[in-house]
Amino acid sequence: MLLTSKYCMEKNIFTRFLPILTVMVLSMSFFSCSKDDGDSGSSIPSEVYGTWSGSLTTSATGTVRSMSVTFGEDRMGTFIYSSRVYYRVANFSYSMSGSTITCKGVIAGEDGVTNDFNQQFEYHTTYIKPIGSYSDFTLSK
Repeated sequence: MLLTSKYCMEKNIFTRFLPILTVMVLSMSFFSCSKDDGDSGSSIPSEVYGTWSGSLTTSATGTVRSMSVTFGEDRMGTFIYSSRVYYRVANFSYSMSGSTITCKGVIAGEDGVTNDFNQQFEYHTTYIKPIGSYSDFTLSK
């Protein structure tokens, strides 16, 4: 009788977890077979992909500030800002709506402190322009 009871308990545990296991397997199958072309809504013009960069020199002090942004076809990117005082690097994912590219990720400075990175760029055929922070830059390929 003890053997039968143990068998019933094991079977009961298995049948309780079977639906959860089924959902997990189906979810993994669904996501692994989803579209891989990177099209999650709006399409991004191929001209956006690549590295955009620019630099500014402050006339009063001669300080050079530079920025580069790389947009990958996988909708991931890298942002680099440097000056005599700061060096910051961000990794982000991005989306595009109309001519606005929205980047969200994490930025870190030379001090090791990390913060949320939320930056938008206005896309033009031959250049991009940061919106808000860093808006004095114009970046080109």
